[in-house]
Amino acid sequence: MPGKILYSSAKIAGAVHDLAGAITERLDGLAPTLLIMLKGGARLGCDLIRALPGEVNYDFVGVSSYGKELSSSGTVDFYLY
Repeated sequence: MPGKILYSSAKIAGAVHDLAGAITERLDGLAPTLLIMLKGGARLGCDLIRALPGEVNYDFVGVSSYGKELSSSGTVDFYLY
C-alpha cells in the first residue's frame, strides 16, 4: 500500500531549483562538491547535479551503525564509494 504523498513532484522540483540557485550564487563561479548520502539521498543528489550549471564534483557516502548485526553498535561508520 503506497504511503501518503507529503510533497508534490512540482514542489520538490521547485525546492531543488531554489537550492541550486542558492549554491550557485554562494559559490560565485566555483565548482561545488556534493557528498550524496546513500541510499536515500541518491535521487535528490542526482536532481541537484542536473540543476547546477557547469562542473559539479560529487561522491557517495554510506553510513552504518549496524554493520552485519541486527542492532546498532553505537558507533557510526562512514564509507566513501
